[in-house]
Amino acid sequence: MTMELQVLKNEQKFEWNFEAVKEKLSDDIKKYTDLVVSETNLADMEKTQKKLAGLRIRLQKFRLEVKKDLDKPYQAFELQFNKLAELVESAEKPIKDQLQKYEDIRKEAKRNECQNIINAESLKLGLESKYSSQIVIDSKWINRGTTIKSITEEIQVKVCWFLDIQKQEKEAETFKQQKIEMAKFMIESLSAGLVTPLTFKDIENKIDSLNIGDLRTYIENQVAIRKEREERAKQVALEQEEQKRTAELARQEREEQARIERERKQAEIEHNCVPTQSTVSENQSHIEHIERLAEINKSPELIIVKLTDKLYNAQFVAVAYGATSEQIKEIKDFLESKQLVVKLTVREVK
Repeated sequence: MTMELQVLKNEQKFEWNFEAVKEKLSDDIKKYTDLVVSETNLADMEKTQKKLAGLRIRLQKFRLEVKKDLDKPYQAFELQFNKLAELVESAEKPIKDQLQKYEDIRKEAKRNECQNIINAESLKLGLESKYSSQIVIDSKWINRGTTIKSITEEIQVKVCWFLDIQKQEKEAETFKQQKIEMAKFMIESLSAGLVTPLTFKDIENKIDSLNIGDLRTYIENQVAIRKEREERAKQVALEQEEQKRTAELARQEREEQARIERERKQAEIEHNCVPTQSTVSENQSHIEHIERLAEINKSPELIIVKLTDKLYNAQFVAVAYGATSEQIKEIKDFLESKQLVVKLTVREVK
């Protein structure tokens, strides 16, 4: 810039009657100092306070008016200054924007270089990506003045810190896997002989919360519960099977008794009832008797009587037309007295 900024003229001079006002105000204020408010002078004190408040407001109003006048030259100067700043900015901004692009490229290259150092140090020291990915690039590493040597040293510290975490977690994972294998072995050995053996899934949620000793105790308790439940179920099944067997024996005994009774009755019948021609003739006479009863009058009813001779396994059917209700009853009573009725139906003749 060839021209130096200068103030060519500054003739503004402000004076006011500060000393006179101060002296007069000090004298007037003296009569208000050390006043004590009481119930007897309450109204007068309120008037006094309002008077002093009015004086304060007048002072503030005067201050604001003077400030407004004093600010006018500076406001005019500030408008002129802003025009000059706009001229400079119109030339500066395009260059600044271009420089920012180059700076962004530089920062990105520096950031990539830092990430490469993280990857290289992690690989060299055996840090897995699960942990190296948690190393955050510090913003100060991107600055121009930060050297690669100092960045590398800080990265090495971070890598070593995560190596300790990785080691601890690996050891914890190995210990957990050993605990799982031990738990599976205990489950298999203690559950031997169970119908529904304990499985690892049944105790998996206890792996992290219990130590080896407590885990074994828990598994033993679970196996004991299952054994007791299976023994109880087995006992119930045996009792039910015994009940079924007893019921089946009772049924077979009843059937055997019924069979013996049937054979006894059949033998008795065969002993007491000898087949004769007169028995057949008697059955025939029964049918003829039913037909004679039905011949008294005709009606639209048809009586069908089915007779069975159990001794000869012979069947007879008597048909009676026109029987009245009284005659039907008489036929039924007659057949029952002879123990020959198997079926007696009355239906309308079609």
